[in-house]
Amino acid sequence: MDKITKYLRNLKQNDPHKFAELLMRMDDKELEILQYDWNIWARDKQLAPEGKWRYWVVLGGRSSGKSRTGSEWIIQRAREGKGPIALIGQTASDVRDIMIEVGPSSIMSVCPPDFKPTYEPSKRRLTFPNGVICTTFSGDEPGQLKGPQHQTVWCDELPKYSDPQATFDEINFSTRIGDSRVLYSTTPTPHAVIKQLWTRYQEDPEGRIRLVVMPTKDNAANIDPEFIKDLDDSYKGTRLYRQEVLGEILWDSPDALFTPERLDEHRVHEAPNLDKVIVSVDIAVTNKSTSDSTGIIVGGRGKDDGHGYCLFDGTMKASPLQWARRVIDLYDEYNAEYVACEVNQGGDLIETTLHQVRPGLPVKKITAKESKTVRMEPVSLLEEQGKIHLVGHFPELEDQLVQFTGKKGQRSPDRYDSFSMCMADLLLTKKRGIVRSQEFYL
Repeated sequence: MDKITKYLRNLKQNDPHKFAELLMRMDDKELEILQYDWNIWARDKQLAPEGKWRYWVVLGGRSSGKSRTGSEWIIQRAREGKGPIALIGQTASDVRDIMIEVGPSSIMSVCPPDFKPTYEPSKRRLTFPNGVICTTFSGDEPGQLKGPQHQTVWCDELPKYSDPQATFDEINFSTRIGDSRVLYSTTPTPHAVIKQLWTRYQEDPEGRIRLVVMPTKDNAANIDPEFIKDLDDSYKGTRLYRQEVLGEILWDSPDALFTPERLDEHRVHEAPNLDKVIVSVDIAVTNKSTSDSTGIIVGGRGKDDGHGYCLFDGTMKASPLQWARRVIDLYDEYNAEYVACEVNQGGDLIETTLHQVRPGLPVKKITAKESKTVRMEPVSLLEEQGKIHLVGHFPELEDQLVQFTGKKGQRSPDRYDSFSMCMADLLLTKKRGIVRSQEFYL
């Protein structure tokens, strides 16, 4: 970026009024040059990272500016003579429509008139005036990438391809020219390839992989405000919102007992009439900055269908007195029958702490004889059968449900444990209602 461009970029960002005055004094030719200078208009995250790198990963929400970022980077690389270039989309029509000529952020739409390439669809080829050639490829046919070599690659929406790993591998094999660089732009989906890039970036953020996250609202200046409002009204607080709008990766595990698709399928907006409501508590034994949170879940059983309903997630990182007050508040608010807690994990401590705040509070102490993973299996089976429902959206709880696998060395998280205990007690106990036994404090 030359000194004039840096000056204009800084002026636009820091003194927009003075920048507007400068534009008013420019003639048509100067304005046209300025219009196509991406270094002035781009947001910081839309500019290619400085330094030496191999992969640039752009994780963006819908309409966050991913496509414009890719198009402008390809134009820049073509000007620098960094070819051959590969353009890869999920299908041939995606490459044509989104990356090359139809979309408002496509290469042909944003390229300066003096550097506009020639597009030959039948040859899958885009040729810039300086002779740099872009060849198009379909991600659903990774075999197309065998053989050719490329110095620049823009791969759009890799996780949607029929075989993302095969495409990723072929890209690596094809980028064998000096200063080869690859841009992966995608709405973040937790595919193994994206996880691999993310992990490597976390280990060395200034190394060969650079990564940026671009939420939709970063591009609010170029989006209809009603679109933003509709997104907030319809999806805010959901996993879909976090992925498609905030650009977050939701780390689902293929070995987990729960899946996002099933949780969404069985989700309800309100609970039916309930014949039983309980509050379950899975405490953090210590109260340090590194401690787990205390899992607090309110659940109910449908009066007519006998299904389980998750009503509220009150999980918190707090002192014993603080979480006890939260539990009792929820017990009162939801008119619960009792508080369930596990004896194996501080059961007596939970009972004692709760009775310090509310003497006589009904507490059911549960003795677990199996591992948490084994105990969760019948609960997940009921959920798979459509007999367990989330009433609304619980992003943190849902993350834990779809990530925990029970593999050796993996600790079961707080919300997960409390949810498991709550649903098991509601649906898997042999007797319905409160059994007045030695397991209760009355």
